[in-house]
Amino acid sequence: METIIENEYNGLLVSEDQAEIDKKALEILKDDKKRQLLGENALKTDKEKFWTWEQRMSKEVEEVKKLKGN
Repeated sequence: METIIENEYNGLLVSEDQAEIDKKALEILKDDKKRQLLGENALKTDKEKFWTWEQRMSKEVEEVKKLKGN
């Protein structure tokens, strides 16, 4: 299975432990460079792994046409 969120690259993976969530939240609030890098990498991942709306609609139309035999 392909991983979308990579810890410390394009996001932060934490357990359900509230103390850990609080610690990571404070960490990125205090570190402008890290926050910016996580955001940039998240956008890069989005562009690499997800279709645009237009690409998705085009693919769906293509698949419907295949089903209809056109």
